[in-house]
Amino acid sequence: MSPTKESLLQAVESLSEEEARRTLAYVQSLHATEERARVRARLAGHPAIHLPSDDADGFRDFAPIQCKGIPASELLIRDRR
Repeated sequence: MSPTKESLLQAVESLSEEEARRTLAYVQSLHATEERARVRARLAGHPAIHLPSDDADGFRDFAPIQCKGIPASELLIRDRR
């Protein structure tokens, strides 16, 4: 094992449970960020796909429309089974 990883393991062993949770969440966010960057790079080269900017807002909250009958999403799922 590399000296860096050994040092990291020793540092992690000395963390409290809360510090370990926060550290794990941080490491997971690094992996998610790297994966998102790889996917964006792969999609950016596709001419039919337009990617929003990195600082674009997410979807707005919405209230589903209440109506009679079975929702279309449930019908679609049921139909595909």
